[in-house]
Amino acid sequence: MNIFKKIGLFNKVSKAVNEIQKEIKSNSETAEKIKQIIDDVIKILNDIKAVIPAIDKIVEDIIEIIKKYFK
Repeated sequence: MNIFKKIGLFNKVSKAVNEIQKEIKSNSETAEKIKQIIDDVIKILNDIKAVIPAIDKIVEDIIEIIKKYFK
């Protein structure tokens, strides 16, 4: 992936994070659903990490990012 695609992907992810954070703050029912989904995603990432130990560090980094912005 070239640098321009990486920057574009980062921008898309940043916009999505902002939209999710707005939705969490404005709607408690949606917030609970999103929190449950995020917990499920973290569980899945931990399951993947258990199966493929070589990606342990990157999965931990992803989980920390998720926890920082969504919990």
